[in-house]
Order: sequence, then C-alpha cells, then structure tokens
Amino acid sequence: MARSGHVQPIKHGTGLAAQVNYRLSGIQPEKSFSHARQERQVDYRIGVGAVDSRRVWFLGSGATACRLEYRPGELLRASDGQVVRDAMFGIDRRTGERITINTRHNPHAQIAARPYAQEIIDACSNAGVAPADLYTGIASAARWRSLAKTAARLPGGTVVFRTAEALLRGNEAAWELHDRGPSRRGVTHRRPPVRFDRGRIMARLGAHYRRLAEAGADKLPAAPWT
Repeated sequence: MARSGHVQPIKHGTGLAAQVNYRLSGIQPEKSFSHARQERQVDYRIGVGAVDSRRVWFLGSGATACRLEYRPGELLRASDGQVVRDAMFGIDRRTGERITINTRHNPHAQIAARPYAQEIIDACSNAGVAPADLYTGIASAARWRSLAKTAARLPGGTVVFRTAEALLRGNEAAWELHDRGPSRRGVTHRRPPVRFDRGRIMARLGAHYRRLAEAGADKLPAAPWT
C-alpha cells in the first residue's frame, strides 16, 4: 500500500523537548498534561494495532541509522518507544550520549541567480536606490556583479549559493541591528534604505524550478548543504 508523509526538521534548542513531545504525543507544548497521559498518547501512536494513519515507520539507513537502532522499512513496535525518543534527541543507543552532528554548507552548491537578482532590483527600484550603491565593499560588490551578470546573461543561470545568500543576509543583518534600537552605550544603527523579502525570493525560486521541471530540465543545482 502506498504511503505518504511530511518531514519537518526540528532544530536543537531550548524548545526541543516540547517540540518532540508534541510530535510524539499530539499534545501542544503549552499544555501541561500529566506525564502518564503523555506516555499513553505516545504508546497510542506506536502501539501494536494502531490505525495506519497513526503508525510510525522506520526510515533511513547508514551508520547513523545503525547507531540509532533503526530498522528501515519496519513498523515500530510498542517496545520501540525509547528508540523513537532517543532518535529525536540524537542519543547514541550504545553509549547513551548525544551524537555530535556536524553540518556545513557545500562550497560548490549552485542556486538560480535570477530570483535573487530580481528581488534586489525590484526592491531597490521601489526605494529609489541603485543596487550598486548598496554594495560598496570589495567583496559585496563582486558578489553583486556576479549575481547580476549571471541573471542577465542566462535565464537559467546559477551562482554559488553563498554568493546569493550573502547579499540577502547582509541586508537582513542590517535590519536586525536597526530594529534592536540603541545599544547600552547609546549607539544607533541607521535605517537601511531598502528591505529585501526572503519569502518573495523563495516563491520566485519555487516558480523558477517548477518551470525548469516542466521544461524537462534534468540537472538541477546541488543542495546547498551536505
């Protein structure tokens, strides 16, 4: 029987325990149900005889899955509750210690240039400022030239992911400093002349890659992380 599902990564942080509990027990983080009641909800989702929509299946393979005691493709049994909980927190079942996870951006990853460039151009046009005036530093100016040149020359052209993201994040960082207000020493940061909309860029990226897929493109840029 075909099955489908949804994957939502959960970042480690102060709210991890509440988020894990919510996904295992179906109880919202702000609810203060008893521990016993929460455990019953967890058992319901992984218990033998549960309805199919509530069942939990093992996915994934490789060294990490082995350390988590995953059995890819198998249905979880009621006795696997602790396996699920440990996996959510990245606990090595052999040692009881948290597994160190190292992630890094792929320096060679590529992403479409035009959606980024178009957002910058449109936002600057609405604000009455030239994009080149925003990027006066040596590195930022070089990034902007690379992005703009690629976007103008090739409809499906790509640039290094870090090049596009650095231009966007620089703007986001400037707004964060401004929005914080004066520091304890009274230092204020000037209001940036333009604000870029990350959501609009993501929408444009999605539309861009859908067009490529519909056109039969068989080689999309690499993922920006490994």
